[in-house]
Amino acid sequence: MECELIGFELVATKVCTKCGEEKTTGDFYPGRGGKPRPQCKPCSYDPNYKKLWDYRLSREQYNQMLSDQHDHCALCAETVGLEVDYDPT
Repeated sequence: MECELIGFELVATKVCTKCGEEKTTGDFYPGRGGKPRPQCKPCSYDPNYKKLWDYRLSREQYNQMLSDQHDHCALCAETVGLEVDYDPT
């Protein structure tokens, strides 16, 4: 295998506060003032964020609610994922 040195590129890195991995700043969403946010893109991505926000629930509150219901819907007793407004009908 041959390698060819084409040039040098200085890449800024940052450690994600959630997963602890060191990643390039391109792996972080920009925050206010253009600085990268503390969590990397995969760690900060939450497809259910809007649902939690609409009901003003923190992730911890939701997890406690789900734990109290033994990971089942309180209305129909089916196993549910992250569904705040689940309709069993």
